[in-house]
Amino acid sequence: MTNIHRIAAVVLLCTSVVACQEVGECWYETEGGQGAGVGGGPIGPGAGGFGEAPPEPQSADEPLPPDCLIVPQGACFEKCLSDYEDAAAVCGKMEDETKRRACQDAAYATYKSCRGTCQNVYNACKDKCDEKATEAHKLCEAMKDGPGKAKCRQVAEEQRANCYRDCEKK
Repeated sequence: MTNIHRIAAVVLLCTSVVACQEVGECWYETEGGQGAGVGGGPIGPGAGGFGEAPPEPQSADEPLPPDCLIVPQGACFEKCLSDYEDAAAVCGKMEDETKRRACQDAAYATYKSCRGTCQNVYNACKDKCDEKATEAHKLCEAMKDGPGKAKCRQVAEEQRANCYRDCEKK
């Protein structure tokens, strides 16, 4: 097999693996944002008949990242990003490099602080969801064993999931 074929195989393998570094979830782009589904995982090393592990590309330090569909975050996180983009645009117009760099650093620090606040609010919201679910489970445990108890547990977990979704919207 020629080197160009090996490189092409590695690029195809690397782009098929879903491993984003961003916050959010990634799916195979061909799945329309629905994920790989049953039996549709990433291609493993050795697939395609080129040995135990694919050779390293000779002209790249790192493989190309996969195309990902990042799940939008809540309104708080989106507001932080919007404010940061606005501030970065203002900083980018500054001609003095030192002032531009200081402006960019301040804008990024504000962005990180904003995201930290959002994460704290999100965590507190999830903690309240967990407390409510724990109380609901206590009521379920007081019930006799049987389908009613199982249904009670199911409802408690569905309520927790709905509560988490509401937290994500904030």
